[in-house]
Formats: sequence, structure tokens, C-alpha cells
Amino acid sequence: MDATVEDVKRLICAHYSDDDEPLNCHVRGPLYRGIASQIFYAETPSIDSPLNIKFCIDPTTGFSSGHDAATQYKALCRANGAMAADDAYGVARPIALFEDEGVVIAEWVEGRSLTACLRDWRNSPAELNGYLARAGGWLRRFHRATSDGEAPIDVDHHLAILEDTLAEAGRDFATTRVVVDALDVLAASAPSVARQPMAKCWLHGDFKPDNLIISPHRTVAIDIHTQFHNPIIHDIAHFTNHIVFATFHPMGLRLLPRIGALSHAFLDAYASDDWSITPRPLAWMRLHNATRKWAEAFSPSTIGLGMTYQSLRFRRVVQTLTGALSTLRD
Repeated sequence: MDATVEDVKRLICAHYSDDDEPLNCHVRGPLYRGIASQIFYAETPSIDSPLNIKFCIDPTTGFSSGHDAATQYKALCRANGAMAADDAYGVARPIALFEDEGVVIAEWVEGRSLTACLRDWRNSPAELNGYLARAGGWLRRFHRATSDGEAPIDVDHHLAILEDTLAEAGRDFATTRVVVDALDVLAASAPSVARQPMAKCWLHGDFKPDNLIISPHRTVAIDIHTQFHNPIIHDIAHFTNHIVFATFHPMGLRLLPRIGALSHAFLDAYASDDWSITPRPLAWMRLHNATRKWAEAFSPSTIGLGMTYQSLRFRRVVQTLTGALSTLRD
């Protein structure tokens, strides 16, 4: 599937025009094109805010996916309901679902992604810490709004998923010394991690700098996948790893000396006296996620400087996280 500006105009006309005359609408894009979606910007007089037009695509077939669109729209409605009363932290307002076309329409959120803010060399260390604190504040607000009891990490389930991912990556990768060491530490620490319950809630599902929009007075999350109540550590570990992954990009290299400070800014803004983050489960989840992401990115058939550099960076991250987890005690 490869949507065009004309496709978006026809879509808007079909659903928002009372006759066959085309609406006076302005469309730009695609502003994003991936294997699972395409995104356009649109304005039309019949709707009071600019629009984010998202075409959902089945990565396997390449065709539009009404199922994915419906799932994402429901998640957006659910998250918007949880965050609706907050002026500082929010979620894009859902506007329409066109399931037959595999399209989700939401308000367009003006601002810059946190990724863009992190890569901007003009931002001072204090400003960068402030952006990460806003990320921690958003996640804390969302998790608290959807909290529902406690549960530990399902370590057996996650180890089984990692085993399957390593099998797909191949024996050469799975038997790499760094990977073997990571698996050993994960297995050895799994029983103690499984004994540490924590708050569970709706998860964002892909909470990372790409999916957080920073505007002057508001912090807004996008691409939310809320489907299940799970331990809070999933979103936290995913995001803290992505702070590190941000340094993989050439424009993020300057962040390397500040990884610790940025992570602390995020975690300090999230945590509180009555809802703390336990170090060992966080370290366990981070190592699991990083090892799995490395395995998913590994491609023995791809040879080049970019793949070599990425593999070296993942290797270093997994080594560091393995060492950190192995030194933590119950």
C-alpha cells in the first residue's frame, strides 16, 4: 500500500462532504512512511483542528489493516479518557475511525518529538534534563490514572520469548559470548525478580522519545498501544533503554557522557515515595529488552559499516547491562 495526497483528499471528501464536491482541504505527506503505517497532515473547514491521518498497514501483506486501525483507535480513546483532565500531560484527541480503509484520524499535535529535542545541539544540559523530566512526568501521570493492583514480572514468559527470538537470529548469534553471559545472568536473577511485585496498569506499549511530542506548555504521547494491565516496569525499561539507543544516531553521540544524568532525570520525575522503582526488576527488564532488540536487529546477510557499528553498540549496551544486573543484590 502506498497512499497519496489525493487518496487522503478523497477519504476526507467521502466522509465529510455532503455532496460530491471536493472539500477545500490542505494535505501534506506522507510525513512518515513505515512498513506498518503512513501518516499525513490535513486541514479541512469541517473539522476544528488540524488532522493526523494514519493509514495502518499489515506488514506481512502490505495491504491496509482495518483490524490494526480499530485496535489503535480503541487504545487512543482509552488513553485519552484517562488523561483528559490534565492540561500539562495529554494524548492526541481521537476524531474518527474508518475501519474499511484502515485509517485512524486524530488531532495533529504541534511540537517537536523528544528525539528531535535530544538531537538538537542548541539545547543545554539543563534543558535536556527538563525534557526527560517531562517524559517521566507524563508516564507517571498515565500509569497512576490507570493503576490496577500489583503483579511481578512474568519472567518465565519473557525468557521464553527471548529464547524464540534468539532461535530466529540463528545459532551464531545465540552462542556469542556476550549473549550467553546475558542469558546466564537473566536466568540466575529471574527467581528473585519474580518475587518482587509492583504496580500494574495500562501500558503505553512503545514509550520512547519518538512517541513523545514536546510543545511549550504540554507533553503529549502518540502511538499508544494500551491493551493489557501489566507491571509498570515494562514502559520504564523500554524508555530508559531508548535513551541509550538515541546515542546510536550520529546526532546523538554527544549524549553519551550524559546518559546517566538523562536517565536519572526521567526516573526521578517518575518515582515517588509511595511508588518507587525497584532496581533489580528494572535492570532485569532492561537487559532482557536490549538483548531481544539486538537479536531482532541482527542480520548475518547484511554486511556494511552501518550494521557493524550498530552491532558494536548493541554489544556494548548488553555487556554494560549484564554487568549492572549481576552486581545487584536482592
